[in-house]
Amino acid sequence: MIKKSTLGMTLIEISIALMIASMMSIALFSFLRNTTKVSQTVDAVLDYTEAIPLAYDQLERDISAIYAPDVLYERKPPSQSKKKGAAGKKGAPATPPAQAAQTPSASSSDTEPKPIAFYSKIEGKRLLTMSFITTTRLVGFRRKDPYRMQVLYRTMPDENSPELLKLVRQQSPDIRLPLKKFEEGVPSFTLMRRIKTCSMRLLAPKIKPKQKTPPKDKSTTPPAGQQGPQKGPQKNQPPAQATANKSPADQKAKEKEEEKKLNVADAWIPAQMKKELNVLIPAYVEIEGIFVDGTGARERPFKFVYKIQSFEEHADRMRNR
Repeated sequence: MIKKSTLGMTLIEISIALMIASMMSIALFSFLRNTTKVSQTVDAVLDYTEAIPLAYDQLERDISAIYAPDVLYERKPPSQSKKKGAAGKKGAPATPPAQAAQTPSASSSDTEPKPIAFYSKIEGKRLLTMSFITTTRLVGFRRKDPYRMQVLYRTMPDENSPELLKLVRQQSPDIRLPLKKFEEGVPSFTLMRRIKTCSMRLLAPKIKPKQKTPPKDKSTTPPAGQQGPQKGPQKNQPPAQATANKSPADQKAKEKEEEKKLNVADAWIPAQMKKELNVLIPAYVEIEGIFVDGTGARERPFKFVYKIQSFEEHADRMRNR
């Protein structure tokens, strides 16, 4: 009599085992895939929550403390050529050669380049360069003047993602350093990466210079016994002019209302803005752009708005200049 062996596995048992193993492997792979997606989403959120606040804080410390140095408020002295011409017309004697050799032609402060309080350049709608002079608001020990430095921000192609941009920051204590030497010789660090677009708006009011009142002429004062000029509007005076003469406070209030109107500019050329608005620095700076997360699938917009704290003092100095 032949006995059957019970050590082997039937075909049904093998198929059931394969089915269970395949189900377990599918569940494991789906779990790993979901875990990877979650980790990528978390990393993308962390990139956004870390990069945006860091960039915002650094820009706020720099931009809110922008100021114009005192040297930019100084008026130019009359040129030497005008003095020589006036001396020649009056017939003044010429300066001896020995004395002329001892007299310097120009002071060292005149030959040095003047610092630039604020400057920005764009290409299309993209911010290329933003340079300004900033200062810390805390005064150091035994130091009257606060620490000041020149700061430069630039947008450059991101080497990790060539189609995106990165925001680079540089700083130097030399506020008279030319922009070209600044870009080439000062070390930089990357403040923010993975930027798709970055634009800027600058807002500033138009400051009207204060009109100087001419000195009163005492010769027009009438002698005793004679009637002086009548106060109030005269008969032949137009009503509008009479009203203006009556209420100078209303005229000042109107000028202040006009100064509250903000002019918007994308780029800031110092000479042009000084001519058009009579200011050297803007009142507000807006930086707007789009940040792309690490996965490249989600785009998050950002917008920073900063107020320059020293603008009101700057406007008063430009008004009374």
